[in-house]
Amino acid sequence: MFTPLETKRYEAVTAIINLEGFSGFCSMPDNQSRMADYLNFLFEKIDESLTTTGLAGTFTHFKFIGDGAIYIWRPSVNESLRDLGGRVFLALHNLYRTYPADIQDEQEELGVREAPKRLRVGIAQGEVSELSATSGIEFVGYSISLAARLQAYCRQIGFLVSTSVSLPDHLKEEYSLVKGRTKISAGTSLPSEEIRFVREDASDMSRREIERWFTLAPGALDSRKATQSVQRPTGASLVTPQTSNGTLNETISKGELMDPFSIIGAISAGLNIIDKFRSLALRLRGETGPSPSVHAEVKDGAMEIQRVGQPVERIEAASIKTSQWDELRYSTLEKKVRINWDIFNQIDGELPTASLDEKARLRQKLESIKCELCQDFRELLGLYERTLGTPLGDHYALNSLCGPQK
Repeated sequence: MFTPLETKRYEAVTAIINLEGFSGFCSMPDNQSRMADYLNFLFEKIDESLTTTGLAGTFTHFKFIGDGAIYIWRPSVNESLRDLGGRVFLALHNLYRTYPADIQDEQEELGVREAPKRLRVGIAQGEVSELSATSGIEFVGYSISLAARLQAYCRQIGFLVSTSVSLPDHLKEEYSLVKGRTKISAGTSLPSEEIRFVREDASDMSRREIERWFTLAPGALDSRKATQSVQRPTGASLVTPQTSNGTLNETISKGELMDPFSIIGAISAGLNIIDKFRSLALRLRGETGPSPSVHAEVKDGAMEIQRVGQPVERIEAASIKTSQWDELRYSTLEKKVRINWDIFNQIDGELPTASLDEKARLRQKLESIKCELCQDFRELLGLYERTLGTPLGDHYALNSLCGPQK
């Protein structure tokens, strides 16, 4: 039985995260004994993404719903729904874009087969009500139903945000968000709703495919003169908009319009990729390398640096040196690293089944890409250190893998 709690009705942001292909994954008997390991991995990844925007552990409601999860957030004290919506968008779009590579890297170690290869996310905003039930407190509201429908709406685009979600204007431009309406005739039960999606998320779709699912304003796909957003592993898109003639807007200089929380999130994700690159490259050489003595990660919106397992420094977002953050250079390096890192992983996956001659060619290509990654990761590390105002060094400098810096 349910009893309404009249004093518990409020505006909130709701997100539904769905595991695509989870039913088939669960049907494999070999996966049953490792299901807890997979789910722990999944929710650790979710928490990592939420941490980048300070959302971890702040939800009003969380529930695992069989093949995914529901999260509901209310604004914190002195926080607007617009700021909250922006933080939810950044964190979950990061999760949506990084999960496929993360599960590919970890599936073998987790001991599971055919794990869900990607997530689907729907986000909506609106009034929710708390109901007292025999099983505890439950939540109802149209925004909850809408978020669930949005994540399931379009097969190709798995990240849809209702326009009911208030978003900062700069995010709409930086992520090249496309506004449209869902179509009742698209083969689903979803009523026509106004939504937004990230233009880059539809990069594999033709115009005809996009317009099969969405009604768009004339020129919606053509008028995006902003630089196509390069997805940050942190979910923090920091790409500088362009002017109508396609040249960089010279009124935006280094450090301007940069959210310190987004910068810290970008640094944290970048260091995480350096760790992954080092581990994979050393494994390919049959080595392990010295154990890292320095570890940096985001905790409660600040960068915590540990040395030999002990926290020694905490850098708050407000104290980072934003004047040292060269966004244009970061954007260029991040895009190059992302491309080379994807190729590096792809070649690693091809090696086991390649012929002897082909293995020699692939290893030569790996070495070439490794050298490029070494150079770019080290330049990024220098940018991170200048912005944080502290040296990191140790394994992040990649000396054991790339040799001493010149």
